[in-house]
Amino acid sequence: MVGLWIAGMTWLTADQDYTSGELLDHLMAWRQGERLYSDPQQLPYRVFNYPPLGMAVVRMFAAFGMTPLQAGRLVGTLGILVALWVIYGWMREMGVSRTLARATLALTGMSFPLLYAMGQFHLEGFAIASTLMGVRYV
Repeated sequence: MVGLWIAGMTWLTADQDYTSGELLDHLMAWRQGERLYSDPQQLPYRVFNYPPLGMAVVRMFAAFGMTPLQAGRLVGTLGILVALWVIYGWMREMGVSRTLARATLALTGMSFPLLYAMGQFHLEGFAIASTLMGVRYV
């Protein structure tokens, strides 16, 4: 299910998700020489409330010939996959068998919030992964 969704998202040239469009606007402005964090006293009013590392990685992928939207979708999906990898490692450390851990993660493909975010231009996946790593290793 997740694979089909991502494959379908890959070929779309527009993104219906508002957040993805806003992130794409920020990326395009940054690539055209505007500051990523603009002065809130001057037009255009752009508020970017994400750490710059996520956008820097998206920009790096876009520099290798991908469209900015595809680069953002790839980075967003990678963030979610890293979060799932952390959860898998956490379950294995707690003694859950490989089969049960994999089956549990396979069920996430039926989760609408996770499925919807896969293949979208979102930066939250890495934030979730970082939070899980912080909780896991404390």
